[in-house]
Amino acid sequence: MGKSRAQIQKEYRDRKKAKLGEEYMQKERERVRKYYIPAKELSNKKRKERNEKMKIKNRRSRARARERLERLRVRESIDDGPSDSGYGSGYPSTSRQSEPMIVRLPAINVLSRAKGGKRKQARALARAHKSINVLERKKNELERKLKTKSKQLERLRKKFETRSKSLDTPSQIENQATTPRSKTSHEVEQLNLTPRRKKTVAKKLLLTNVLLAEVKKTKETSSRKKRSILHNIVAGRISRKYKCMKAISAETGLSHRALLKCKSKCLKYKIEQRKSLSKEHAKKVIEFLSERGQLQNTAR
Repeated sequence: MGKSRAQIQKEYRDRKKAKLGEEYMQKERERVRKYYIPAKELSNKKRKERNEKMKIKNRRSRARARERLERLRVRESIDDGPSDSGYGSGYPSTSRQSEPMIVRLPAINVLSRAKGGKRKQARALARAHKSINVLERKKNELERKLKTKSKQLERLRKKFETRSKSLDTPSQIENQATTPRSKTSHEVEQLNLTPRRKKTVAKKLLLTNVLLAEVKKTKETSSRKKRSILHNIVAGRISRKYKCMKAISAETGLSHRALLKCKSKCLKYKIEQRKSLSKEHAKKVIEFLSERGQLQNTAR
């Protein structure tokens, strides 16, 4: 019968090993390593199939190692057996042949040592895979957070751009904000505050805008003489100390010069009285007219 392809390849590898030695083994290791596919890249079905094949292969390898060890023990027991020369002992040769010598060799623990090395390697590989999985999970989580933050920044950037385009100058804000509430909302949006802080600031700004609007409306509906009361209410020592006269004049429409003249906070309103003659003056007039009438009568 002819040789099979497996036998031909085995003989070829044996010739290469005998001729090149370690160089050929290194090339074979590199060649096989190129075709190796990591377990995480395989499907569950193919990974299980390969694991089963490797189990059978390792089982056969361990069986061959045990056979070699048994042959080695038998050979050593035969080599160290009793001699038939009859020298060196007073016992007959027949007793030595009937009682074989048992030799304990340290090579008996070779399999356990080999298994221990494989276990150590498997545990180290498992730890490495676990650390890789943990790092990949952290990496995916950080990438997700980075994507979320980048989207938030992009939304804020677009919001600022549209806001800067729509509200570039204070005149545009004044034209768009016609009521105290709308003016307050525009001012608060430009501050970029947190929602909780925005509420408190909005309340204070709304109060300020409402009071200024009230003063402005009162000024428009009051006569020139009665506006002095508004000047005394709005202006004073405190507004002059914090240099708010110009801002008050711009917001309310009151005269800046009149606000600067206000020094007292006492409100005085004089009621206009009808001009009439007093009793004494009336008596004098009557006496004067009566005397004048008497003189005219005498003259006639």
